[in-house]
Amino acid sequence: MNTPLIVDRRFILGAGAALGSLAVLTPQATFAAKGDEPTGQSAVLDLDGNKAVDVAALNPGEMAVVILSGAYYGILRRTASQIKAAQGSDGGSDPASDGERAVNPEYLVVNLACPHRACQVGYTGEAEATFVCPCHRSAFDASGRVTKRPARENLAIPAYQISATVVTFT
Repeated sequence: MNTPLIVDRRFILGAGAALGSLAVLTPQATFAAKGDEPTGQSAVLDLDGNKAVDVAALNPGEMAVVILSGAYYGILRRTASQIKAAQGSDGGSDPASDGERAVNPEYLVVNLACPHRACQVGYTGEAEATFVCPCHRSAFDASGRVTKRPARENLAIPAYQISATVVTFT
């Protein structure tokens, strides 16, 4: 049986403390080329063969990054202003409704690879430019839709299901 990983407050605090101490003790270990890893998240989880994660501990405006088969996926618990902005827009240059992109309005699940050159986008917390690519400055809204080029396509939505707060990648 494949039990979901659980993101709880202790995990988020512990992961932050561990990453902080790693940065102090071995700064060379924390360097990555611009766009190699996503930024702005509250937690990073390597599913390590699991396909489900419980994100109940995420507060509105927090995002967990999940590593699955070498790809980075963001699970964002959207704020009321992010939901309102996403639902009030058709998405710019690659239109799609928010309802087509977010299975559950409270959570957005996206592949964090920018469709322009595959750099990993950073989470900003903003309502209109929720994700920004550090390589070429493409911007994406709270639905992962492109709002500023050079990217011409939206962030990809992976195959997933959500039940309450458990996200299962299919």
